[in-house]
Amino acid sequence: MIITMDTNTLLNVVTAAVVVASPLLTSVFTHTGMTSRTKNTIAMVVSLVIAVAYEVLTGGISDWTNVMLAFPVVYGLQQAVYNTLLKAAATSVEATVGVAPKAGAGTVQAVTTQATDGSEVVVAEPIEETPAMG
Repeated sequence: MIITMDTNTLLNVVTAAVVVASPLLTSVFTHTGMTSRTKNTIAMVVSLVIAVAYEVLTGGISDWTNVMLAFPVVYGLQQAVYNTLLKAAATSVEATVGVAPKAGAGTVQAVTTQATDGSEVVVAEPIEETPAMG
């Protein structure tokens, strides 16, 4: 028995797979020091890109209303998959592969010190913030 799919069905399956994997894709562009608002913004941009790509591949964008209808579906599915299935995996990717924070953007900094045997050791120390004047 041979199963055949038309192009639209195949595109729907591929889009569903991309949406399921998109929390992992999003975690590559984030890091653990980002605020949740920034992470959500990145997730929304990834969802919008997926929605636009889907509309382009399924016949082009003749009406932007279609994109605005596809976007909340993609974003909602992405969030549901992230919260139910991929949160631990995405957090791991974010911590190891994600975009590194800018110097001074986190709460710790790497400091090289000398061990008792003379070798150099890199340790993490909290960044001391100076209080605001005023």
